[in-house]
Amino acid sequence: MVERALGIQFEPLARLDTAQLGLIWQRFRDRFPRTETHPPLPPAVERFEGWRPSQLEVQSEVAEAPPVPRLWLLDEAGTELIQVQPDRFLRNLPAPQVVRVRLTRTGSPVAVIKSGGKVPPRLRSTLEQLGTMPRSPPGMSLAEGA
Repeated sequence: MVERALGIQFEPLARLDTAQLGLIWQRFRDRFPRTETHPPLPPAVERFEGWRPSQLEVQSEVAEAPPVPRLWLLDEAGTELIQVQPDRFLRNLPAPQVVRVRLTRTGSPVAVIKSGGKVPPRLRSTLEQLGTMPRSPPGMSLAEGA
């Protein structure tokens, strides 16, 4: 798994425009300092009754103004993402790290990061408090099998 995503789709907010998207960014700017604009996602509606895989659906739209873009708010590392558009709010997170704790020969627990990635700061803090991970400089992780 590369990432997790959670989203909600609702009726379009008619008064949401690019100026309001800027106000939304102000609220999240400390944690998500980077932005990108992308075309809006089309509406996604699941229909199970009466649908056959061979059916194709074509949609067209006539608009008086260009569509409000989909705003991406990214954290500094580019690993966490919030997406906002007039009919949608989505949150993307990196896949969770797989962690197991084992006892060493001396009986002290050691956390082993199985995925080989960096230990998220909150997880590092928790493991250090529990005594399951030796303190190390931020951004460093224990190698698999340590």
